Amino acid sequence: MKGRRLLAVSSLGMLIFASTTAIMGPLLVPMSDSFNLSLSQVGRLISFRYQGFFLSSILVGVLWQRGRARIFLVGSSFVLCIALLTIGLWPVLPVVYVLLFVIGLSGGMMHTGVDSLLSEIYSDVRTRVLNLVHIFFGLGAFLGPIVVGTVLLVFGRWNLVYCLVGIGALALFFLFFTQNLKEVEPPLPETHTGAWKNLTYLTKSTPFWLLALGMFFYLGAEVSLLSWVPMFMTRVRNASMVEASYTNSVFWITSLVGRLFFVYLSGKIPTPRLLILATLGATFFAVGVFSLANHTLMITSLALTGLFTSGVYPTILALGGNTFPKRMGMIIGILTAASSLGGICFPWLVGLGSEYLGLARGVFMIPILMGLVAATLVYFEKRLIKGAA
Repeated sequence: MKGRRLLAVSSLGMLIFASTTAIMGPLLVPMSDSFNLSLSQVGRLISFRYQGFFLSSILVGVLWQRGRARIFLVGSSFVLCIALLTIGLWPVLPVVYVLLFVIGLSGGMMHTGVDSLLSEIYSDVRTRVLNLVHIFFGLGAFLGPIVVGTVLLVFGRWNLVYCLVGIGALALFFLFFTQNLKEVEPPLPETHTGAWKNLTYLTKSTPFWLLALGMFFYLGAEVSLLSWVPMFMTRVRNASMVEASYTNSVFWITSLVGRLFFVYLSGKIPTPRLLILATLGATFFAVGVFSLANHTLMITSLALTGLFTSGVYPTILALGGNTFPKRMGMIIGILTAASSLGGICFPWLVGLGSEYLGLARGVFMIPILMGLVAATLVYFEKRLIKGAA
């Protein structure tokens, strides 16, 4: 496969970005204690990060051209590095709020830029390549909570985690800076259709709205799950802070295995059907995460949830690219924006609901969201069958 160095650097980018995502959930507990935050304020921390991610998705959707990939990837990795190191060295609440937004913005531009670039370069094997690269997202997400637990156990200072991830982002910046994007041949002709025409075309399509809605519910469910499970374990199941930090890594290690299954099954099962089966399984086991009192059974349910959700995000992106191949940058950007809106809204809503219903009940919004993803994909498949008839 051509462009192996680009694939390697892109995979590292996914790993670093995933680390910035995965450390949030385990760090909410010590950050909440450090700043004396309410549950809704804790949810707001997550929302600030995804507000930046949402803006990045819009920028990539509107401005993306393959010739600008270097600007997106080099610039975003540099800003990400500076923001992470600043939180690590200056952990003051107003600064943390602003820089979480910047981390979401810069990390999102890198993440969406990589997805868009690889979707264009490897159009014939788009689903497989995106799932392969997102395996490294799973690896970074697996390592993130382990780093959090280890740093809290050894040093007891949550801000040091941001310093460590910031050093990784600095290495990524230098790798993107020295990457020659012209090494991948043959160059693909870029589409020059105006952004407004692309957007108008997409908004008239029912499958587009269903994919966007599915992404909205899906990432809202995933981010809420991984953000609130550590808090749920410490506040409801009386687990230690370190144990709760390590728990999220179980989700991500099974996600790594699950993505390999998605790569294998992507050519054997129609993509919409594969997504439906995955989200139905995830819904069932997400209920178990918050219903089972035994720690071992709860963690097992979380692991199985990770197995089923593992390839949902990149596979929906690939499905969008396959459905609208001539509007690659726009569709990837909008689907990512829709997902980030879910990441903004639902973690905060789970926190707000938990203040009124109690955390033990409020978290059941999460499996409901996962069920809505499955319902949306069922309708999407029916529309495709109707359109083909």
